[in-house]
Amino acid sequence: MYALSFFYSWSKMKVLSQFLHAAVVVTVLTLPCLGQAGDKCAGVPGIPGTPGSSGLPGRDGRDGMKGDPGPPGPMGPPNGLPGATGRDGLPGPPGPRGEQGEKGERGPEGRPASLDPEVQEVLRSLNQKILRLEGVLLLKGMINKAGHKIFATNAKVVDFETILQTCQNSGGSVAKPMNEKENDAILEIVKEKNQYAYLGIKESPIPREFEYLDGMAVNYTNWRRYEPNGKGAENCVEMQTDGSWNDKKCNQYRLTVCEFYIRCWKKKLKRMPSSQLVHILVAVAALLVTSDAQETCPQLIAGPPGPPGHPGPQGLKGRQGEKGDHGIPGLSASEDPKLQDDLKEIKYRITIIERALALSGKIVTVGSKVFASTEKTADFNNSVRICKAAHGTIASPMNKKENDAIMSFVKSFNTYVYLGITEGHVPGEFQYLNGESLNYTNWYENEPTGKGAEKCVEMYSDGTWNDKRCDVYRLTICEF
Repeated sequence: MYALSFFYSWSKMKVLSQFLHAAVVVTVLTLPCLGQAGDKCAGVPGIPGTPGSSGLPGRDGRDGMKGDPGPPGPMGPPNGLPGATGRDGLPGPPGPRGEQGEKGERGPEGRPASLDPEVQEVLRSLNQKILRLEGVLLLKGMINKAGHKIFATNAKVVDFETILQTCQNSGGSVAKPMNEKENDAILEIVKEKNQYAYLGIKESPIPREFEYLDGMAVNYTNWRRYEPNGKGAENCVEMQTDGSWNDKKCNQYRLTVCEFYIRCWKKKLKRMPSSQLVHILVAVAALLVTSDAQETCPQLIAGPPGPPGHPGPQGLKGRQGEKGDHGIPGLSASEDPKLQDDLKEIKYRITIIERALALSGKIVTVGSKVFASTEKTADFNNSVRICKAAHGTIASPMNKKENDAIMSFVKSFNTYVYLGITEGHVPGEFQYLNGESLNYTNWYENEPTGKGAEKCVEMYSDGTWNDKRCDVYRLTICEF
């Protein structure tokens, strides 16, 4: 009974579902006509009609991509125009070597060392040092100049053979005056040391006939009255304190005086090798320090030149030579190893001179200044003159170190010293000798007090200053 009832219900639901489906189809089919009252609904489309006539042509489309080149066409007629030049082919093998060209002109000459700025600066510095040292030696009375010669002494008294060896080892020779000026230059040293000096003159194999050590005849004499009178027993010659000569035995002890010859000292100083000038100063320093010099220097002494010979006949003109190769510029002086070695040697030798003089208490160096003393007293004007003659100026301290250097001389000689400072036009105001204002002072307490009556300045043994009259004798100290 339950099954029959269920089957009946299911049948009714199936019929209802079919009905709803039919209603939906009808509704869909009738939708196009909604909202169009009074109009007829469209029917089912009929059969397509026949095609119409063709329309106007459309616009051209865009260009397509470039195609690959086609194969080359056939060759044109013989009289046709040539085509465009093709691309360069691969480089061919190198051609044969060409013939050698003519020799080029001679290259420029290398730059002279004298034009090199670095070398010029070094030489200027060395020249200043040399002049300073030379001034000190002149001041000390250790050297004297006459023409192209420098005469120097080490103040030692020895026999003739020792003097000869000392002078040769120093690169010089025993002093031999060849004119009155040279005789006077040696005489100044003899007077200064108050000692007779041997000369570079000896008796020849013929008695009473004397000659220079190189065998040349004596061309100047200054014999004392009735001299020479040794008649072969006195083979050497001495100079006495009045400048006259006397023949003497060679085993006596006499002052050592050597000479150093510098060719064209004044006229060609710029062309003279710096090493030669320094060599002279080194030799003098060796004399100052010791008479047993160990280093043997090249001999610089040359006898007087002989008369010029007759000119020979002019030679035939030579053939013009072929053009030379291009030269290469010379080495810069700063790159020249030989020149650099020479400059180092010069610097070293100057340093040795300075140290030798400083070691013996002859000089005191402060910065770029060298201080030296004559070890003698003089009034102010003479002190100024002495320093100027030695290519220096009277000592003028510009700072404490320079003041202490001058004070060391004052203490050493136990005497006061003049300074290069004087009173100006305004009483009580002092200045350097060149008119510049003082940039350093070290006045003693309550000094200066002269108020115009004491125009010079002296240094006490403690380094302090005092104004003083200029006619009092004080120690001479110069600066270079």
